[in-house]
Amino acid sequence: MAAGATPPPFFLMEPMSNLQKVIAIIIGLATLVSICFGTEKYFAKSTQLVMVEKRLDQKIVQDQINYIQEQLWKIEDRFRDRIFLKDQNAIDRERRLKKQLKESENQLKLLKDK
Repeated sequence: MAAGATPPPFFLMEPMSNLQKVIAIIIGLATLVSICFGTEKYFAKSTQLVMVEKRLDQKIVQDQINYIQEQLWKIEDRFRDRIFLKDQNAIDRERRLKKQLKESENQLKLLKDK
């Protein structure tokens, strides 16, 4: 080799022996199999996704029920002793909230029965 010349790339220097080829194939197959099994365990199954979706739907409806109940309690606290001082807007809002509460409770019951 002349001075200042760059050496050839490592894969062109010496051919692989049969033992090295076998070892490379075994390592490649082991890597491929581990990747296949790893992705199977990494991603959720469809049945698990359905269960998570159902629980999430129930949680959302339960949060709606809690929010509506808090709003009703605020109205009741504000007008507890002043029944005659309730304005029509507060009465209408209370009726709407009670209707929404019933609907949300029915929706939650349907979700739990599924």
